[in-house]
Amino acid sequence: MNYPGSSQLGIGKRLLEKYPWWRFEPHPEWAEKDCFAAGIPGEVRFIYQPKRGIYNWNGTVVKNLERGVRYSAFYVDPATGRRFDQGAVINRQASSPTSPGQYKAPRLPSPQDWVLVLECARE
Repeated sequence: MNYPGSSQLGIGKRLLEKYPWWRFEPHPEWAEKDCFAAGIPGEVRFIYQPKRGIYNWNGTVVKNLERGVRYSAFYVDPATGRRFDQGAVINRQASSPTSPGQYKAPRLPSPQDWVLVLECARE
């Protein structure tokens, strides 16, 4: 309880409680290799991008976006809970097996672990 990991568990819990987390399912097809993805299609996506010991500022590519679904994207620092808004994401193109809808996430705020969240933007 005296180490940073204990507070980071609380940060993760607070983030997940904003969504119907019990409906989340793993979706490895949503993310590049070395990233992990889960969520609810058409509602919310979490993409975890671990540092893995590499000094890397590149944002990941989110794959298989649903056509016409408008998402609001933001990074969450899993160590502090700080949110970094990234704007709107929408796939206006028809997805196909050869050209699925993709979103190239912006450069990371720093080279560390990050969670990219795409939540359905309610109008």
